[in-house]
Amino acid sequence: MQIDSLLEKRERAIYQLLLFVENRKDAPLLKDVCRHLDLTKSTLLRYIDSFNEESHAAELDLLFHLEEEKVSLQKDARLSQQQILSYLFQPSIKYQIIVFLLDKEDVSLQTLSQELLISEATLNRHLASLNQLLAEFGIAIKSGRLKGSELQIRYFLHQVLLLTTVSSKYQEEFARRHLDALLPLFERFYQSKLNPKQAYHLLLWLIISQQRSKLQQLDYRALYSLMRPYQDHKFYRQLRKMYLTVGQQQSASFQEGDIMALFAFLFSHFILEPHQLEQVLGFGGPIMQATSLALHVFRSHLGESLSISEEALYHLNQTMSQLYFFQSSLELEVVQELSFEDESVQLLKNVFKTAFHRSLDADQVMAGYSPKIKALYVYFSQIKPIQVKIGFASSLHEVLSYPLLMQLREKLEGNRQVLIDPYQNGETYDFIITDYLNESSCPIYYLGTQLKMYDVVQLKSIIQELYNQKARQSEKIATQTPFPIEHR
Repeated sequence: MQIDSLLEKRERAIYQLLLFVENRKDAPLLKDVCRHLDLTKSTLLRYIDSFNEESHAAELDLLFHLEEEKVSLQKDARLSQQQILSYLFQPSIKYQIIVFLLDKEDVSLQTLSQELLISEATLNRHLASLNQLLAEFGIAIKSGRLKGSELQIRYFLHQVLLLTTVSSKYQEEFARRHLDALLPLFERFYQSKLNPKQAYHLLLWLIISQQRSKLQQLDYRALYSLMRPYQDHKFYRQLRKMYLTVGQQQSASFQEGDIMALFAFLFSHFILEPHQLEQVLGFGGPIMQATSLALHVFRSHLGESLSISEEALYHLNQTMSQLYFFQSSLELEVVQELSFEDESVQLLKNVFKTAFHRSLDADQVMAGYSPKIKALYVYFSQIKPIQVKIGFASSLHEVLSYPLLMQLREKLEGNRQVLIDPYQNGETYDFIITDYLNESSCPIYYLGTQLKMYDVVQLKSIIQELYNQKARQSEKIATQTPFPIEHR
């Protein structure tokens, strides 16, 4: 779903105008803007005039100027997208309905229409339109409350509020509910230092969960099914223990679904450090299966020597986690078309069928997740595979040297970024591990008859430095790309 679907007509036009002007090198012609927005000139001018007047009065620091039949933009460099959307969403009836029903149940049409100061007929029209949009997330407004999977409801509310509110709006509320005091606990528990953005994401999820948990008859059935492979998971049991301890401190009661929903959020929204996710992947389950399947597809398409960086694996795992737990997503704008459209669609179909054993709903998945998969294809295709090639030259008899070679491979090879082979004269290596060679055009590391922990530490450091050097010197495979990507 596009975020502007929830805006009123004028505000939607202003938001689309902002995106259109921002994506142009020069000020576009008024007639081109009218054509793009499908508005008459008189209507667009009326929208711009009224918005400029109100924006100036509100000190939003966002104005549109008309000069020689061209539209230009004046925007304060410190003005964030959340600030803009927060302002544009103020008159939105659909948005007001969503926020009002966040922690309510069984609200009558009469009560809701009085709260919003609109007629019941107008309210019914907005509800019908809103339910069409919410269907993409598998939720709906019925009998005066949000209905559907509780995980999906919290996910949708989190996405909406994340995009339409500034963090300062909730800071006092976080403190009042003692939620900000939980951040150090999460950081120690997961050995992950949260940046301000991650902290806000987590606190927002916690405050939504706290408000929702007070309601009756919350539907956790879909979540219980999704969590079946993870209920005995070491990380889930640890989180459950911590969560219940916190609940006792706050004198609040929690349902099992609350803890499961937090688990799904923590392990899918780039909150935890990559090393935590590596441990989680080691416990198996559909998400690990999906990640492994996707890696196999990428390597089959782009080459078996494709090296997977920690950043790429992290992105892939989080995308697969979101794909497993959540349905659809809220987008700020239509994503620019990238290449690898067919490959991304096929990969997603394979993941759903093979790893998740679910049918793929294209409308619910493609818009939100296909661009993330396409971005990985572009990322991998632009970066020349980087591999540190090591020669192992031993004077020992093969019976003794071969086990040593196997130990080196076990300790040092990972994600195909390191290749250790027996030394061959005339071959090119990045460095050599040996017990007899004295001269070489590349660095040499002398190893005794046994591999010690000291050797492993030193060798890993050398390999990392060589890898970093090669990464800095690597050339992009694609000479022309949709967007630039910095090398690892």
